[in-house]
Amino acid sequence: MSHEIRTPLNAIIGFSDILSNSSELKSDNKKQAQIIQTSANSLLSIINDILDISKIESGNFDIAIEKTDLYFISEHVIELFSKRASEKHLKLIFNIDHKIPLCILTDGIRLRQVLSNLLSNAIKFTHEGKVSLNITLLEEKNNRSKIRFEIEDSGIGIPQEKLENVFKPFVQVDHKSSRQYEGTGLGLSICSHIVQSLGSQIQAQSKENVGSKFFFDLEFETCDDNLHISKSFLNHVKFKVTKEDSDLYHYIKRYIGLFGTVNTDEENPDIVICSCDKTKDALDTMRERYENTPILILFNHEDEAKNFKLKANEHTLVLPFYASKVNDALQELLRKTKQVVKPSKDEIEKKYKANVLVAEDNEANQELISYILDSMNINYSIQDNGLKALKEYKENSYDLVLMDINMPILDGIESFKAIRKYEEEKLLKQIPIVALTANAVKGDKERFLSLGMNDYLSKPINTDEIKKVFDKYLKEDTHNSSSKDSTIMIANEEKLNVSKIVDKLGVSENIANMIVNKFKKDITKDLEELESLIENQEKEAIAQKAHYIKNSCLNVALDDICQLLQKLE
Repeated sequence: MSHEIRTPLNAIIGFSDILSNSSELKSDNKKQAQIIQTSANSLLSIINDILDISKIESGNFDIAIEKTDLYFISEHVIELFSKRASEKHLKLIFNIDHKIPLCILTDGIRLRQVLSNLLSNAIKFTHEGKVSLNITLLEEKNNRSKIRFEIEDSGIGIPQEKLENVFKPFVQVDHKSSRQYEGTGLGLSICSHIVQSLGSQIQAQSKENVGSKFFFDLEFETCDDNLHISKSFLNHVKFKVTKEDSDLYHYIKRYIGLFGTVNTDEENPDIVICSCDKTKDALDTMRERYENTPILILFNHEDEAKNFKLKANEHTLVLPFYASKVNDALQELLRKTKQVVKPSKDEIEKKYKANVLVAEDNEANQELISYILDSMNINYSIQDNGLKALKEYKENSYDLVLMDINMPILDGIESFKAIRKYEEEKLLKQIPIVALTANAVKGDKERFLSLGMNDYLSKPINTDEIKKVFDKYLKEDTHNSSSKDSTIMIANEEKLNVSKIVDKLGVSENIANMIVNKFKKDITKDLEELESLIENQEKEAIAQKAHYIKNSCLNVALDDICQLLQKLE
């Protein structure tokens, strides 16, 4: 029933998203499309809540403990709600104790569901001020960590007489008879059940017209995986951080400190970080004083940054802040200031030049995917079952497959297995295969990834999600890939990290650069020889050549490529 309900609803959400972003519609029609989209999303949320509460009441609500990246989950949740908070001009604050291990054992999907629901409520019931998510390490002992999760807001609050009932099913937090706030009243009840299943209990504190705080403590077994934040590029960077906005100053200083020993220099900084107030006085002063220095400009809200006119040596960063976002912004700022030339429109479009195979049986979804791919100038073929998709893949050249799971004749999983078997028999490079499903059933993503699929998209599919997948797997023009194309991929400046080579081999930076130059010089010929051996099916020679190239790649710290060569060997 879940799949049957969601499939038509996903088409409604997908097409209304396209219409609401169309430049051809009048503003009134766009608003109507946005209302359709919002209503359909609300209906989908209600369906999900009803399914969850039904599972809870029937005793079929399962918790799946697995390795979970807590940083990724929390950052994803914050990013998910950043637009909604910005639209209400709320400050969305994220604090995580970076002593917390990266890898914990828990049900990551359900934990994300709890954090999402609590943050959604906090933003819904807050009209001014801020909403914060705080994750704190309380205790660490014998590979176990006790962690507190706290969502706090400056919203309308909850009357004391209603506070004890908020976790009961179908109870509304809204204490007015006018039903000003929509919702089923199931969210907190489901969250409470999830947290109880994980071994704790949600606590609530609130004061009417002041705000609310929801928190819970969970104990996790930790994994061996470590947090990998690129520190080396900031180790010797000198910063000048201005203090116009005390909140922004506090948060950015905290995150900069994560990346290594950061020096501060008032006179000769390498990077200036400045918040932009309404008058722009402080920024103008910094621009004049540090005319040729990279400047990172901080904003509280997305709409403030959207139309802001940047100079060539400037980049923006908008709340909420988190480690990877700050890291990416600083790296992008340094990249821009080294080479300020921006790619042309043709170059931007070129990275998406690829052939995509789509396996999808539902006609409405076929139409939706066609529209999205057409708008991106992508070459594609759509097949309505897994058997046709397999035949099409064997007969033509493709760079990526979007594979629906539930299809007639041959389903997506069996079609995926058949493609992988064919690649293995023909010694072909594995094509990225992305699972598509409307089910959104617990554990689906993990199941598909464990089978060997490269990624997962949950319907309704939208342009932004597909772009993320294409950015991940189609960065180069991979159509009719040759050894030359492979050379570009392997010898890409972004992949050959000199600092990483220095750390790995224990050599000086000069020697590391010499190793990189030698690698770039030799790799084209090596790959051409390997390609020729594969074409001639010389298996023993293929293994020897793959082993040789693998050792070369080890010297330049291309670990992912080494794993591929190991499989080929």
